[in-house]
Amino acid sequence: MPFESTFFVVAYDIASNSRRRQAEACAREFGVRLQRSLFVCQITDAEANTLSDRVIRLIDHEQDRVAVYRLCAKDAARVVIQGGSRLQESELLVT
Repeated sequence: MPFESTFFVVAYDIASNSRRRQAEACAREFGVRLQRSLFVCQITDAEANTLSDRVIRLIDHEQDRVAVYRLCAKDAARVVIQGGSRLQESELLVT
């Protein structure tokens, strides 16, 4: 069976800096950052499950929220990213 990847969007709102850094590190293993708390990942369904499982274990379910959106091929082909503004490294780090 050929390697079949799909696009997933990972977004989070995490109250604790420590947990946020952990979620960021996890998301970076699977994808690239588009915004401070938004990543896009081109991964398999199995990898998406691994990513979701890892993030679910580290968040506080009373304070934090994480969403993982699967994009079908048709929708992924329609994604348009406008603008050349890039986050500065200082904006990417949580202190």
